[in-house]
Amino acid sequence: MCLLHCRDLRALAAFAETHKPRARMLVCTEPEPRVVDGVRVVPWNVILKELWQGAIIK
Repeated sequence: MCLLHCRDLRALAAFAETHKPRARMLVCTEPEPRVVDGVRVVPWNVILKELWQGAIIK
């Protein structure tokens, strides 16, 4: 089941053009992590696990 659509990434793309972040990530309710147009799409439960393990912010 695909919950995310390309139009959902428009605001993030506009932000990235202006501010040039090191990485682009979208936390959502998708069932599996994936990459869409250079954006890392991550389920909320995966991101919480990575945060607690220190894999994102050190």
